[in-house]
Amino acid sequence: MNRDREQQWADVALAPSPYRPRLELIAGFVPPSSVVLDVGAGSMELRGLLPAGCTYLPLDCVASSPETIVIDLETADAIDRIADVVVLSGVLEHLELPRRALGLLRNVAPRLLLSYDLRLEGEDPAMERGGWRNHMTEYQLISLLSGAGWAASRVAQWKEQGIFAAVLV
Repeated sequence: MNRDREQQWADVALAPSPYRPRLELIAGFVPPSSVVLDVGAGSMELRGLLPAGCTYLPLDCVASSPETIVIDLETADAIDRIADVVVLSGVLEHLELPRRALGLLRNVAPRLLLSYDLRLEGEDPAMERGGWRNHMTEYQLISLLSGAGWAASRVAQWKEQGIFAAVLV
């Protein structure tokens, strides 16, 4: 990861999150007593929203605390953690190689919860928003997930973002 992007994510990790309502929505789909790997954990706000008995594992490309598992999904060969659920909240849009990352996560957990700011039909896919590296329609996202070995469907909506649940196939 280049120095500018590393600094960008370090700043994000330390800033208060405006996405608490999205995280609350996602947390509602996590079964109690699950081991949860929070990819792109940032300020680790998801931890306090999880159901009773959950074990929280923060993973990010920069360390916001000593317990953060530091892995860059763009370059990692493997993730050596086992979880029941992986959460990707506001992460996939920022990856140059989202299919590669989704493939890596297949070996981590059988369930995936993710948010994604969907591109509307007819909207310019090259539109830059918030440092995004990709911007897919719902059909493209479901196809990407399927190609990476996940069966997914939209389970909720938060603003312009779909909330998706996926299981390994």
